Amino acid sequence: MRTWSFGDFYPRDWFGPGYWINDPWLYDLPLPPPGFDWVRSGPDALLIDQYTGRILQVVRNVFWW
Repeated sequence: MRTWSFGDFYPRDWFGPGYWINDPWLYDLPLPPPGFDWVRSGPDALLIDQYTGRILQVVRNVFWW
């Protein structure tokens, strides 16, 4: 599995509604600013620009198995 970092571009097909984190407060994540969405990628949460796919923030191991 790939590890994403700040500034990377997340593929547009990978951050559709099925991957959005609609309840970030349940995971101690701040509400996303306008134009951004929290997206799940494996165990991590990524804050992604809705228009460009650029990653603004990565929170590691939010979702553990």
